[in-house]
Amino acid sequence: MTVDELKFDEKDCLIEGPVNQSNASKPFREGIPNGQGFLDENSARKVIVRHLPTGISAEENRYSLRRNKEIALSKVRKLVEDLIQQVKDKQQ
Repeated sequence: MTVDELKFDEKDCLIEGPVNQSNASKPFREGIPNGQGFLDENSARKVIVRHLPTGISAEENRYSLRRNKEIALSKVRKLVEDLIQQVKDKQQ
């Protein structure tokens, strides 16, 4: 994949959360607690978004699950777009 072909797409992201106390993560399912243990307040809301083509990731745990997902996706989108622009600028 070339830089010209690279773009941010939510479909290219792995979204995980919440995480149980044993730190075994599960795919994101909003509002459904992990049945493998009790969740503390922060891990019950923590969302991790990883852009698979670039490996860029971000996490958020300050708000609701839905809002944390939106914020983490936004952070990753910005980082990926910045990276693409940096590479394009170096190529010129």
